[in-house]
Amino acid sequence: GYALALEHNPDLVISDIMMPKLDGIEMSSMLQKNELTTHIPIILLTAKKTSKDKIMGLRTGAVEYINKPFNISELVLKVNNIITRSDRVILKYKNDLISTPKVGPNRSQDEIFLENLVELIENRMSDSDFKLEDLSLELNMSYSAIYRKFHALTGKKIVDFVRTMRLKKAAILIGDCNYSISEAAFMVGFNDPKYFSKCFKKEFGKSPRKLKDKTDRLIISDR
Repeated sequence: GYALALEHNPDLVISDIMMPKLDGIEMSSMLQKNELTTHIPIILLTAKKTSKDKIMGLRTGAVEYINKPFNISELVLKVNNIITRSDRVILKYKNDLISTPKVGPNRSQDEIFLENLVELIENRMSDSDFKLEDLSLELNMSYSAIYRKFHALTGKKIVDFVRTMRLKKAAILIGDCNYSISEAAFMVGFNDPKYFSKCFKKEFGKSPRKLKDKTDRLIISDR
């Protein structure tokens, strides 16, 4: 089960506590300690009904501890509720990540991961040779693992997120800092101003020239 969770990055894991080789308690603990899987909610099923056993299961990071025998309808409802809450978290990350990339002092491992990722991208934004695969060395994770975790947390593809970050930074440079379109394009890693203008218009629905000439006011919002 642990290996499958690493490979497939599921939306949720349901495990019996009494399992061969690796029991549910140990697997839950391993999933919560691994940066790649900390975001995955876990439901533990068990025939053990003591408070001590329940506390032990919840301490590993499991979000639900369900005694057997259980009602299937109740389990399905709890799964749906957990997925709905997870979707709300994804929406929050998606809406807040660019506008407020820094998170508060009580940070989860997922928030630290996102903050570190944003900081690395910001530091390399002007480098036109920067490749997303370069993040692997900095974060000590494979690119495929970074891609899967980022998508699970935000609902976005990381390549689209980086492009949006670059274009929003360019909009600020053009609209507020009075840089030329070409200067702004190069400063955020675009080698071709024409391609930059095409991407800019696709992202915001307005050309950078209109923003530069102050003929149209651009409101930068999170998507």
